Amino acid sequence: MDVKDARTIGARLRQIRNSRGKLLRVIAGLAGISKSQLSEIEYGERALDSLKQLVALANVLQIAPGELTRLPVPAPDPCWPCGQRGTVAHRPRWVWLREAACT
Repeated sequence: MDVKDARTIGARLRQIRNSRGKLLRVIAGLAGISKSQLSEIEYGERALDSLKQLVALANVLQIAPGELTRLPVPAPDPCWPCGQRGTVAHRPRWVWLREAACT
């Protein structure tokens, strides 16, 4: 996570918390982190330490973790299902045809 991501997630977290009228210390306590740590996260001075922390904060705010991150979903691998070109013996014919576009 880079600095821009940390600031964006922190700003979303602060916006959601404020819109629900929740105090910083209450959300921090329920999520199992300190008030100062949550404040630093909200102002982009500190990134979330783990996915567990992200999920805990999302659960306390009763939102999906994706509401905080809003990260784009990566495009599917055009060589699905296993992503390895050249090993077509175990794949159905339609996958072979699809792979032809990959090479």
